[in-house]
Amino acid sequence: MIPTILTAFLLGSFVVGSIMVWWFTTSLPVTVFKALKKIGFMKKLNWPPDEDLKYWMRHEWSDWAAIELPEIWGEGLNCPGCFSNPTSCITAAVMTISFGLPWWVFPMLWLSYPAAGNLILSKVTTKAKGME
Repeated sequence: MIPTILTAFLLGSFVVGSIMVWWFTTSLPVTVFKALKKIGFMKKLNWPPDEDLKYWMRHEWSDWAAIELPEIWGEGLNCPGCFSNPTSCITAAVMTISFGLPWWVFPMLWLSYPAAGNLILSKVTTKAKGME
């Protein structure tokens, strides 16, 4: 069982780290919110016009989200520590079920994935800054 738990930990850590790298270093949030706008999700938000969205990058989206989204969402989607917790919870649940692990492994995975994900994100962003 120990090798299975270790495999679930390593795989889940890379899953959370990859999701965080995609979310915080690319324009993925802009693409996701463009799709949500197109399908009419959250109509009460003050969405920017479509022609402005065409040229948006992550930093414009981040500013908009911090101002326009409810506080818990604006901060939760812009803060790596805040973003990593629900991402880790979902990943830990999937890993626990997929690997057929006992229930007590779930909290261990959930509480360890944020640290691993944030470590991966910091290593990738530090490396990228050094290449500029």
